[in-house]
Amino acid sequence: MLNAFSTAIIVTLALGTAFVLYCRWRYPEPHLNWSEIDTESTSFPSDFLWGAATAAHQVEGGLHNNWSVFEESRGLEKSGEACDHWNRWKEDFEMLSELGLTTYRFSIEWSRLEPEPGKWDSEPLQVYSDMVDDLLNRGIRPVVTLHHFSHP
Repeated sequence: MLNAFSTAIIVTLALGTAFVLYCRWRYPEPHLNWSEIDTESTSFPSDFLWGAATAAHQVEGGLHNNWSVFEESRGLEKSGEACDHWNRWKEDFEMLSELGLTTYRFSIEWSRLEPEPGKWDSEPLQVYSDMVDDLLNRGIRPVVTLHHFSHP
């Protein structure tokens, strides 16, 4: 015999499943038939921002923040050196230029700026400033995210 809690769980799951199925029926996912779309005549506004985006924790490498601690504590794959953007950003920006991009969104890694509580390091701030200057010199608009998801 089911108790009230078990019955409530079963009813909730059944209603949730019914709702999801209804939504999939009522609002089907659109699938474009690309063979019927004339992509040659597709245009974008002249001020459309063609760009790329990264997150410091995922590309810079060599970080120690709350997320790297979480990775270590759970035995997860560590970000480690990632793609070493911190040391290779000029090469990466050259690729942005080669692609003809006009915008680059990146994040500031706070654990570089404040490696210990109350201790600030101006060198990483200068690197981020150099990045912004380099992007501007290339005609690429920098879009800076001050907080992506990691904390010092």
